[in-house]
Amino acid sequence: MTDDKQSAPDAPDLSGLSPEERDSALLFGLALMLRKSAQDLLQSDKPEDARGIIDTLSMMQNKTRGNLTDEEEKLLGGILYELQMAVVAGAGKTEED
Repeated sequence: MTDDKQSAPDAPDLSGLSPEERDSALLFGLALMLRKSAQDLLQSDKPEDARGIIDTLSMMQNKTRGNLTDEEEKLLGGILYELQMAVVAGAGKTEED
């Protein structure tokens, strides 16, 4: 075993980015990761757990309001809308059964 520092094989190299670009990349990555987790929970019929993730994304949106670029705001808002509609659609299916 070597003492060399090794990064994860799929870790992107962010060293050439400005601090603002790194922050944006972090926000994008976190939002997309949370979206995938919420989608998985909805598919596993765990809407309450998915709502917890939606609440977290909503909190992120509120805490960062006015500090995001237009692109970041659209991404976060779009993910929230998509997940909220998926919860509503899932609730409608349950009521029809």
